Amino acid sequence: MPRGQNHANIVFEELMGDPGVVLKHSQGWKVASKITGRKKTTWTFPPSDHKAYPSVVKRVFSRVDGELDIKTTVHCGASKAICDDFVRGFIKVNRKLKMQENGDARSGNKS
Repeated sequence: MPRGQNHANIVFEELMGDPGVVLKHSQGWKVASKITGRKKTTWTFPPSDHKAYPSVVKRVFSRVDGELDIKTTVHCGASKAICDDFVRGFIKVNRKLKMQENGDARSGNKS
């Protein structure tokens, strides 16, 4: 990797070259998303003042046996302790999403 470059920035630049990627901003965070077939992939980038910056979290959302499945990959440019905390936050969010979505799917409710 060239000096001054990092994985998150390289991924972001590559995504911006893909016309199928939609970019949104929320509270300084950048979230790029792309739908391919029955899968939705998101790449989440924290703001430059976040303690885990530079990082990228890639999540692939799909359905397995009718239930939400989330595959998560993280590239974190901070210390191990900060990265571990960063990952725990996404694990918590993923669990909440799965509980909400899969619970609704089982009960027949879709909001």
